[in-house]
This record gives sequence, structure tokens and C-alpha cells, in this order.
Amino acid sequence: SAMATPARSRPKSGLRWALLIALTIGFPREASSEESSAPIVLSIAGSDSGGGAGIQADLKTCEALGVFGTTAVVALTAQNTLGVHRVHSVPVDFVRAQIDAVLGDMGTHAVKTGMLPSEEVISEVAAALDAHGATVRVIDPVIVAASGDVLAGPEAVAAIKRLLIPTATVLTPNMPEAGALLNRPAPTDLTEMKTAAADLLDLGAVSVLLKGGRLPAGAGMVDIYADREHGLVELRYDRLATPNTHGAGCTLAAAVASELAKQVHAGRTAEPFAAVRAARAYLASVFDASSQMRVGTGARGPLNHARAPWMAAPGGVGRPAPLSRLLRDDEEVRQITARCRSNGFLVGLSDGSLPRATFGGYVAQDKFFLDAFAQAYTLTLAKVEPHDLHTARDLAALVRGVVGELQLHSAYASRWGVDVSSVTPTPACRQYVDFLMQVARSPDEGIAACAAAMIPCMRLYANLGQELDAQAKAGDAAVALANPYSEWIAAYSDDGFEQLAARLEALLDRHAANASDETVTRLRALYVRGMELELAFFDGWNPAKQATTQPDE
Repeated sequence: SAMATPARSRPKSGLRWALLIALTIGFPREASSEESSAPIVLSIAGSDSGGGAGIQADLKTCEALGVFGTTAVVALTAQNTLGVHRVHSVPVDFVRAQIDAVLGDMGTHAVKTGMLPSEEVISEVAAALDAHGATVRVIDPVIVAASGDVLAGPEAVAAIKRLLIPTATVLTPNMPEAGALLNRPAPTDLTEMKTAAADLLDLGAVSVLLKGGRLPAGAGMVDIYADREHGLVELRYDRLATPNTHGAGCTLAAAVASELAKQVHAGRTAEPFAAVRAARAYLASVFDASSQMRVGTGARGPLNHARAPWMAAPGGVGRPAPLSRLLRDDEEVRQITARCRSNGFLVGLSDGSLPRATFGGYVAQDKFFLDAFAQAYTLTLAKVEPHDLHTARDLAALVRGVVGELQLHSAYASRWGVDVSSVTPTPACRQYVDFLMQVARSPDEGIAACAAAMIPCMRLYANLGQELDAQAKAGDAAVALANPYSEWIAAYSDDGFEQLAARLEALLDRHAANASDETVTRLRALYVRGMELELAFFDGWNPAKQATTQPDE
């Protein structure tokens, strides 16, 4: 049998082991952030594998502002500029272990919380911060994403209100999150924002920064700051037209935390208003440096946190901007998009006021159009080289997407008694179909030309669907639910449709990668023409103009 270790030798062995551990990782000590030569921020949030939001945005912001960033990750996401594909939650005890490890050794001058997906995680985070005396806190209540997706349920919202907001140095909700925290519809204008900010302050936070990024374009860009010293303050800034806004909320909250950390590190009392103003100035400079950056193929790109000049150039990340993005950002295309957005047909879809007979007529016409759209994809597929399986797979997926749209239209037609068996196209519909078929059938037009002609339909519907969905989620939930066109809005705001639009754009970018200036000019002309025909199609179902665009029976 094995010989037992003599009792007298155990202390000696244990002492050796303890000395080895101490020499390896250091002797235990009480942590103090005052010993740090750098201001420190602890970010407790989710991970964005695409690098645009969450802890990645927080760390980039800290680095840009001269602050040392540490993290405790509460969830892992598989995401990119096209959307979130999977989420993996971190066990609650491991979230606590991360916080204890960081604060027990390094301490912190400020904490920033982001997405906290459950009541259990929120409770553990609050307990850990209390235990370590981390009192300077920026609470970013990530409840509703920019896409309108709800990220935290009622129990989590209640826990944020009960455990985190009363301890917040700065609370940084967006407009839908303000509505969720106050259990009422989201504010929609400046007056309602001020009322909401005051009511949020009454929940116990030291200060509130209510972000106004969802205000209508005509209202400008305004945030509302509130505390008990300054009252309600309008923070106004210029609205910059850029597709790169992913992670802006995380970035702003992390910038506020960084500025607070610098104040505390310098031995000053935390001054939230000064921190917020400095953070807003930083974010404005980031938007400016990000306006021409090109990363990914999705509708919302990430930010240039470092404000690196080589990333701000049109070439983006060391390569020419994708043609699809250049076309999307084209000034003429932007103007047509704005006209589509304000068209009476879209406005009626958004608020549910569009007459059902008008929508029924649109469904019939769009069914005729989609039949032709699927045929155009098939004709494009015939142009694919036998070895180009990538393009073949893309076009096959796009055909399947059109089949899904047709099923939605058939459901509406059946429900509302719309006859789609024999449709006489309106002049606008016929003109659009003829344009697509002419390009797809032409032996002189390649795959890039077909894609350029067809992208406007896909991209415009994806963007408009996402915008209408966000508007619905930001408003009264009961009104949104009662909208008879909510299913249509949901179909085109869905991540799956966005991915199809991006897939067609990526196909264009591949096939136009080495295009001559002359070819690019031709592709732009096809793209702009597609946009013009989309606008004409919407105009045909604008209640104010519908009478002049009906087909002759």
C-alpha cells in the first residue's frame, strides 16, 4: 500500500507550495485603483465578434481616450454587419468570477454596464460591484437594439430599475429604452424626451443622458441631459449622413465612463455633465472619421473609434470601397431613397392608414412583378460560368427568397379576396418589368449588370422595412400590433431579407471588382434607373396619385 506522508512534513510542503504560488502570481493584497498609473474602466457587457459594439467598442473607446479598459463578458455573439446569428450566454458564476478577478487585483475608476440579458446576471453584477465598492457607474440599459429587437425581458427590465438605476452615476437609454423603463410608449419628440428624462431621473440615478438618435430627421440631432444641478439641458449636434452607426450607443456610454475615470484618477469628484459633454464631442469626431469607412457588406457598418485617417479615406481598410456601397451612397440614389421614404404609400403602410383596397391592388401588381423578378434571376443564372459555383449558389438562394415573398403576397391575397390569377400590370409595373427583362435577356449585359439593375428593389425594401419596423417598435405597442400591414413590415425588416440583399450586393462587388470606368458608369446608370422605377411603382399606389395610375381593364 502507498505510504502516508508523515504529518510533520506537511507544513513544510505546504509552505513551499504557497511560496511558489506567491512568487508566480504575487502575494494576496487589497486592490486599489489609486495605485494605477492609468485611469481604468471596467466594461461588463456582451462580445460582438464583428468588433463594432459591446466590449469591443468599449475597449476601442477606452484606448482612444487614454484609458485602460478591462472587461467581464456576459454573452458571446456570432455577428457581423449583416446581423446577429447566434448568442451564447456566459454562466452567471463565471461573470462574477471575471468581475472579482479584475476588481480584486486592478480595481477600477469607473464601471460601464451594457447588455445584461437576465435578472440573474443583473443581480450578480450589482452584488459584485457593491462588494468591491465600485460606485462610479455608467448604466447603459441595453434593452432595445437599433434594429428594434428587444434584448431584455420584463424581469430584466425590472431588475435594472431596482438594482442598477438607483446606483447610476449616468444612465444612458435610447428613446425606446426610456419607454420600456417607464412602462409607456417611447418618446417621439423633444417635449416627450424632456418629460421622460425627468421621470427617469426620479428613478434614482445621479444623471440621465437620453439619446435622441431616433428623432425625425427634421428635428435635428438632440440628446437630453438631466441632473438635479443643471436641470434639463438640450445637447444639440449636427446630423451626419453615414451608414456607419453600429455600436454608437455603446461607444457613447464607454466614452462617458472613460471621462469619469479620468476625473476620479486625477483625484477629482465625478462630474457627470462635463464627462457627457466630452464624450459627445468624441463621438461626433468618430462619426466624422467613420463617414467613408467601408467594413463589411451590411447596411450599418462599424465606427472608426481610433479616428485613423487611413480608415476614413474612401478606400477604407486598404482597399477600394465596394461598388455596391458607392452606389448606395450616390447622391442621386440618396435623393430617390428619401422620396420613396416620404411617399404616401409607405407612410400609409407605416401607420396602417393605407386603404385596404389600395394595398390589395399593390399586392396583385407586386405579385406580377415578383414573377418577373424570379425569371430575371433565372436568366442571370444562365450567364454563370460552369465553374462559378459561388455565384450559382447565390442566385439560387435569391430565387428561393422571391418564392418566400410570393407566398407572403398569396397569403394577403387569400385573406383579403384579391384576385392574383390574372393581373393586368399598371404602366409603372410594366415599365419596371420590361427594364429588368431587357437587361437579363441581353447577351451584352453580364452578371454585374443584372445585379446592378436588381439591387435597388432588394436594398430599398430591406432598408425601408427595417426603418418602418423600428418606428413601430419605438411607438405604442398596441398600435403597432393593430396595424394590418405589420406582417408585411416584419417580412422586409427580417434579418433573412437583409442577408439576401447583402448577398446580391456582394455578387455585384465580386463581378465588378476589376470593372473599367466605362463599365462602372454603365452599372451606375442601371442602378439609378432601377431606383427611379421603384419610386414610380410606389407612386402608383400613393393614395394621392393612385387614381391616375390604375390599369385599363
